[in-house]
Amino acid sequence: MLPGQVAEEPKATHKTLLLMLIFLLQVGGTLLAARLYGHNNMQTLECVIVSAVCCGCIFFSQLMLVAEANEIKQIANEYTFAPITQTQFYVLYIVCLIAAMLLPMVDSEGWPFLVIFVMLSLFGDWFAGYVSGVCLLIVSFLLAGEADIHLFIVYLISGLVGCLLFRTMDEKSNFFLQIFVSDLLLFVFLMTCVTLFKEETFHIGMLFLPAVNVTITMILLFVIVKIYTSRVIYRSQAEYMEINDPMYPLLVQLKDTSEKDYYHAVHTAYFCDRIATELGLDVKVVKCAGYYQDIGIIHGNNTWAETLSILQEAEFPEKPLTVIRELTDPGEPLHSKEAAVVLFSNLIVSSVLYLIEKNPNAEINYDNVIEAVFKSRLDNGTLNDNAISISDLRLMKKKFKKEQLYYDNFMRRK
Repeated sequence: MLPGQVAEEPKATHKTLLLMLIFLLQVGGTLLAARLYGHNNMQTLECVIVSAVCCGCIFFSQLMLVAEANEIKQIANEYTFAPITQTQFYVLYIVCLIAAMLLPMVDSEGWPFLVIFVMLSLFGDWFAGYVSGVCLLIVSFLLAGEADIHLFIVYLISGLVGCLLFRTMDEKSNFFLQIFVSDLLLFVFLMTCVTLFKEETFHIGMLFLPAVNVTITMILLFVIVKIYTSRVIYRSQAEYMEINDPMYPLLVQLKDTSEKDYYHAVHTAYFCDRIATELGLDVKVVKCAGYYQDIGIIHGNNTWAETLSILQEAEFPEKPLTVIRELTDPGEPLHSKEAAVVLFSNLIVSSVLYLIEKNPNAEINYDNVIEAVFKSRLDNGTLNDNAISISDLRLMKKKFKKEQLYYDNFMRRK
């Protein structure tokens, strides 16, 4: 089991049973709720049919997400972290489904639906979270028997904004700003709906439920973000601090196997850190890939299969494995910027160390070495399928050329 995942995904049979259970819960729950809310037969049938179609849409969005991820083989890069398995997303969806069926018990102006959108988006994928939120919103409105299209649009748009605002979350994210902006927009939308589209004379009491909605939404968003950061982000930080330590057991084992390859990995990780910071990439992931791309050496067979076996046994996160695969699997295209940074860091270190070993006292024109490395990779088409831009490459070269003190003072040491 990889860190960031709470449990392994079940076998296909188990997953099929889970999907069937969710479908029965949604359709059966909608039928029961419609009866409890006093709907007639035709209204109940309408609720059940729409609920079933919505459930199918949610399953389809999940299947599309997995299919796309398998196609590009970068499923981990769809998330800032991999906080939850697909099975657990469905469990969370069931909780939100129950909430959506209970919400019609109160006035629709007080529904904290933004919380459902953000929660499903955070603990899954933003697109699947939004699709699920829309489907649950439809179910709630059908059960409530309301036809207030303006309020429906308010929740629809505020949910989309919430999903997009919380699409990427890491330790650099301004959680307070994200919560404030999403809640402020909800407040503005609700006030507009209440004051402009209600067919009654305005009075101050009309603002009570929207104010309660916004307040509850803000409180719940803080709670959800707190859970997310403690469960996913901070745990991930601690995890990377451990494995990116040069004295981590696997790296110590690499040093015992080949001191030369160990220091090569250390130098590569240093440049990965510097370049990733310059380009605004996920530094800890890039640095980790720089350290461990050649870890297969400790078993005497530096292939992708051997590297994967070693790192999975050590329960490494998925994202650096994806980057390392691009670098070590001959059949894998070099897609990500992170892989490009590790590649050039590795090549620069290899070139400089080769020249130093060839003549320890030689004066090396590092600028020429760097230019030659970049030219060779651009000419041979290594970066044809890569997301990195020309401006990124220029920044990389500039950064590498500023590191001459490191080349002389650290890489020349025996």
